[in-house]
Amino acid sequence: MTLNNKFQKMLLKILPYFKGSWLIYTYLFRMLPYNLRYASLGKSGIVLDLSDPPQFSIAKVRNGIVEPATTSFIKAHLKEGDTFIDIGANWGYFTCLASKIVGEKGCVISIEPMKKTFLKLLDTITRNRLFNVIAFNVALSDKHGNLVDFEKPWYRQSTAAFMKEGRKEGRIRTLTGDWILGKLNSKQNIRIVKIDVEGAELMVLRGMREVLISHEPFVIVETGNHYKRFGYSYDDLLRFMYSVGYKPAHLLLDDNGGVIQDCSCDLISKPGNVVFEKQ
Repeated sequence: MTLNNKFQKMLLKILPYFKGSWLIYTYLFRMLPYNLRYASLGKSGIVLDLSDPPQFSIAKVRNGIVEPATTSFIKAHLKEGDTFIDIGANWGYFTCLASKIVGEKGCVISIEPMKKTFLKLLDTITRNRLFNVIAFNVALSDKHGNLVDFEKPWYRQSTAAFMKEGRKEGRIRTLTGDWILGKLNSKQNIRIVKIDVEGAELMVLRGMREVLISHEPFVIVETGNHYKRFGYSYDDLLRFMYSVGYKPAHLLLDDNGGVIQDCSCDLISKPGNVVFEKQ
């Protein structure tokens, strides 16, 4: 971490950490002057807002480290002039990272469905002067026009939300990735698609089938039991990826020091992100 001054460094160090402490500390940082509220994330130069729970946790708990294996993979495979798709962008860490890599000739398409979190994303884009980012406040799925809402316990950070069927007063309608990307320049070189949507990964992938077939990007998806929320398993996701010509190529073990491990079999039991690539 690159902190703005000694007082900010001391403040982060002496604040005792306990479960749910972010509820108190993020309110504290909202009341502090500008130079104490923000901090730079090491060599990347990404500016964090310490009044936002996920960003505060990066500074206080993770020592400035964000998904090291996934970060390393993106840095190794994303090039200047590429297009990066960030689905479930949250406050925008990977959006920032990709924006700085692809440069003026490249593009980042950043998608975040939760309205409050989307405002944080816009704040991140503005604060970091990311002029090559196109942001959408939509929910991607395999159906166009469904009403959906989101559930998030008040005591959880914004990453805990997940999608459910909405009612007439539902917050947002779903779109497909094929529809959105079809409205943009079809000649763009989509290099990497990162999907972190709290269990709705398979629906998102089904809704961007044509993009996967025509652009053949690397696809990074999260593994875990959260798929059960939507009634499918990793094997179901695997079968879909095989149907569009993809195979699991790497396992990104972010919680194990940032290990990029080649996939030796189809069954993924370790928690992490799986990278699929065209066969």
